[in-house]
Amino acid sequence: MVTSKEKGKNAIDLSDNQVRHLDMIEKIIERMGQNSFALKGWAMTLVVAICGLAAAGSDKCFAVVAVVPIIIFWFLDALYLQKERKFRELYNAVAFGREIRPFTMDIRGCSTKSTKYIYCLFSPSEWLFYIGILIGTAVVFIWLVFFTTGGAQ
Repeated sequence: MVTSKEKGKNAIDLSDNQVRHLDMIEKIIERMGQNSFALKGWAMTLVVAICGLAAAGSDKCFAVVAVVPIIIFWFLDALYLQKERKFRELYNAVAFGREIRPFTMDIRGCSTKSTKYIYCLFSPSEWLFYIGILIGTAVVFIWLVFFTTGGAQ
């Protein structure tokens, strides 16, 4: 048995299998966070590229096309956040010694208010980023339509 370093009534004894199970879950949580970060990077890169093409002389309305990938990336990013939160619930269940089958990665039973998809979709880390990109794209579109004359020639 591995004993927690904490002293007092909150100390929990974890077996070697529980510790390995927690390590496995931690790695999955880390991967979900990396996926979310990568999606935000791809979303930003794609939007900048599309707006750059629109500003470079193609059809100015081309900037509006950037809205579609923004929304797709937002929904996909929220899905990764939801899975990350569910794995955090599983982690807590294993860490606090609830009856969980050893080495299970089944997150279907890990449902709380914060793991609902709609709460993940409108999490501050999601909506602030994606609404910001949408506003930026709208500003670029308005600038291209009303404040430029012919584009690059």
